[in-house]
Amino acid sequence: MKPAIISKLLSQNDAGQTGGHQAGILIPKSGGILDFFPVLNINEKNPRIQIVFTDETDRKWEFNFIYYNSKLFGGTRNEYRLTGMTFYIHQNNLKQVTDSDMV
Repeated sequence: MKPAIISKLLSQNDAGQTGGHQAGILIPKSGGILDFFPVLNINEKNPRIQIVFTDETDRKWEFNFIYYNSKLFGGTRNEYRLTGMTFYIHQNNLKQVTDSDMV
């Protein structure tokens, strides 16, 4: 089976550069990236599933795919995220991509 590959330019919040307690990548609802992930039960508050990813060195990483859907339950959040990534992000020195990085 051929591995699936997705990519996303990271924001400061994605890369844990904003001082939050945990880094986690926002998964956009448009653009096809969300189609890569399993479907979560939107009738459940904040449904989640653990996903195992393999990096280019064949190391396995376990992340949480979560739909923060409190907006459907009277709250404000309505976003998909990969969480549990703080160590991975720091280990791989992931940072926000800026315009100067794109040159």
